[in-house]
Amino acid sequence: MDLNLIVPVCMVLVCKYADKKPLQEFELLAYEQACCTLESVLKDFRKIWETTNEFENYSK
Repeated sequence: MDLNLIVPVCMVLVCKYADKKPLQEFELLAYEQACCTLESVLKDFRKIWETTNEFENYSK
């Protein structure tokens, strides 16, 4: 998974569809998938970040 590609694409999809009502079914699916992907990536990033010294240095 190439995060350099996936994260920007998901962010664009989330921003594009966030305020648009009503969404077409394919737009809703794209929006939901983008949100889930971003949430997953951010959780993984936080886990990695918290296990490094960077978290300790930042939280002081």
